[in-house]
Amino acid sequence: QRYGTISGFVMLMLGHVPKTGDFFVWNGYEFKVTEMKDHRVNRILLHLKGSSLWYFFEGKIALFHPDMVFNGQ
Repeated sequence: QRYGTISGFVMLMLGHVPKTGDFFVWNGYEFKVTEMKDHRVNRILLHLKGSSLWYFFEGKIALFHPDMVFNGQ
C-alpha cells in the first residue's frame, strides 16, 4: 500500500488526527510529530532506532511506502 503524504501515513498509523508529541515506531523508525498546522502534520522527526541518525521534515512531505523514500518540498 502507498501513502500520498507523511501526514496521511501518520494518521493511519496512530488511528486519529495527530497531536504534537504523538509518536510511533514502524519498521525500526520512530516517527514523532513536533508541530501540527490546521489538522495536518507540519513537522516531524524521524529516527532510525539503534542509530544516531535523526531526520527532520517540514511542510508538505510526500512519502512513498514501502521504500521509505522521502521528497520534502
